[in-house]
Amino acid sequence: MGPVSSDAVNRYLKQTRELFGDELFLEKKAVL
Repeated sequence: MGPVSSDAVNRYLKQTRELFGDELFLEKKAVL
């Protein structure tokens, strides 16, 4: 994974957090 991939992942995580809420985001992060 390069910088571009990381940037895309960060954007995806931000969208996920906005769509589903911080609680679900934190649970997913803990699992990962």
